[in-house]
Amino acid sequence: MSRQHYCRLRHGILLVGLLIIPSNVARAEIVLTGDNDPTYTGGTTWTINGELSIGNTADGTMTVDNTYKVTSKNSFIGREAGATGDVLVSGVNSQWTTSFLDVGLWGDGSLRIEDMAVLDSLDSTIGHLQDSSGTVWVNGAGATWINMHGITVGDRGDGALYIEAGGVVDAGGDVIVQHPLYSGTGEAWVRGAGSTLTVGDRLTIDGRLHIENGGYVQAGGSTTVGVSDTASAAITFDQGTLDTDSLYTASDGLMGVGVINTNHFFGDVDQVYNAATPAVQQFHFDTLPGQDVTVNLTTPYMTAEIIGAGWRANGSLTVADGVALQGGKVLFGKHTSSNGTGLVTGAGSALTAAGALTVGERGVGSLAVEAGGSVVLDRGATIGDEPGSSGHVTITGAGSLLEADDDFLVGRRGAGSMLIADGGQAV
Repeated sequence: MSRQHYCRLRHGILLVGLLIIPSNVARAEIVLTGDNDPTYTGGTTWTINGELSIGNTADGTMTVDNTYKVTSKNSFIGREAGATGDVLVSGVNSQWTTSFLDVGLWGDGSLRIEDMAVLDSLDSTIGHLQDSSGTVWVNGAGATWINMHGITVGDRGDGALYIEAGGVVDAGGDVIVQHPLYSGTGEAWVRGAGSTLTVGDRLTIDGRLHIENGGYVQAGGSTTVGVSDTASAAITFDQGTLDTDSLYTASDGLMGVGVINTNHFFGDVDQVYNAATPAVQQFHFDTLPGQDVTVNLTTPYMTAEIIGAGWRANGSLTVADGVALQGGKVLFGKHTSSNGTGLVTGAGSALTAAGALTVGERGVGSLAVEAGGSVVLDRGATIGDEPGSSGHVTITGAGSLLEADDDFLVGRRGAGSMLIADGGQAV
């Protein structure tokens, strides 16, 4: 944009000066268009004591740009059915702070955090209620979403989350990618060097998580791939990395090329813990087309949330040579297609759990305790739990022990059997 300035000098000579104002000078502002509630009242900081709806009953947009800030309580982008809401938070020191955030409550919502802007929220859902859809992009180095508690990507609606080009999402609680109890769909991408998803507690994937091109995901608790029997859940890698305390997945839940580092692993593999077990075990998954995933399992004797084998297919767990494992609960045969086998053998070899033992939850399970091994539970034991399951337990040999602080349920709703022989005990 240009503006002409005229100045008539004493001798009648007219000088014309041209002042150039660059068209790309950034404007710091908050701009709302369309149907939103409430109405922006001006100022560099907009504080709303109640709810903020962008795309309330019809389409609406909000832009927070270049150092301007918005603070609200519950916030909705695409609140009512048929409404579309779009929000952009962009620029250094631009920030939106909110308590509960719904990107797509009944309607359709989109949210972009970019160019070093910050979103600070308490609890968030992307694609919340039936027929809704929500998409969030966190794009570029310095673009940050800090969420104190949980993030759900795809609840009863459809949700998508993109963390790209160095963007960061830090969730203090659980992150769910497609809620296993509802009908929505969920998918998330973490791609590009510096792009990071940090999960303070559990990461649950019943949809798809993509970790690509140097993207990084860290879960402070467990990572579970495929909670429901019918889920086609997977983590798809393309030169990405996942660090997680515990990993629960089927072999076909890990696709592409990548690395997982974990302290505990419940899956469809054969695990042996004995005197020869190394400090780090490595499992390689490469039997499916394009599959080349390495799982590094460290600190195998520390407490795990679940100890066992057989997530969706065949797996086994052997404890021998006086090794002791501790967990929240012990489980063999998780899903309907699974077959999990456990063996605890030899004096001093032990499984100890603060929770219960289930042998055949929805699949097939078996457990043998022999030659002085022991399984000690702070709760009860169930053998053949759900309809269609089957479980079998044998306790044989002097000193062999299955001890529970609650009832033994043999054939609860499935088929179950127990054999105690040659000096074994169940108490």
